Amino acid sequence: MKDNLQPFINDNLIKASLFSSGLLIIFQVLFIVIFSPSLPPIIPLLNSQPWGVARLYPSSYILFLVPISLIVFVANNFLSAYFYKKNTLIARILCFNASLFIFLGLLAYIQIIFLVFWDMIETLLGPFFLSLFVSLIATPPVVFLARKIK
Repeated sequence: MKDNLQPFINDNLIKASLFSSGLLIIFQVLFIVIFSPSLPPIIPLLNSQPWGVARLYPSSYILFLVPISLIVFVANNFLSAYFYKKNTLIARILCFNASLFIFLGLLAYIQIIFLVFWDMIETLLGPFFLSLFVSLIATPPVVFLARKIK
């Protein structure tokens, strides 16, 4: 079994996707632990809906982001390991898509936090903090992936 997974684990793109996915899931858990206690009882969860009651859901629904991310992470990586010897490109696409899905889930959570706490964030920390925060979150995984692709 370990011999079958060795080429899969040694692939640089897959290794970078696994590492960045794990790191992003840890960020999701940290954000949820930090911000969930202070969320109001109803939050704007579905941002694709028009303004109004259709967007609002109980704040406990935000806890579903991490299990959904974990399910996508595990399922895509199992499928990727299965397809690696047959078609390396499909395996790499699956791993990268898992990373992308988890990253977008983290961005969705950050967007909800900004919508809920925008007045407090804007007055206390200002726009400088927002740009610094986004660059600190986005830059390390991008640099890591860029180095691994070389």
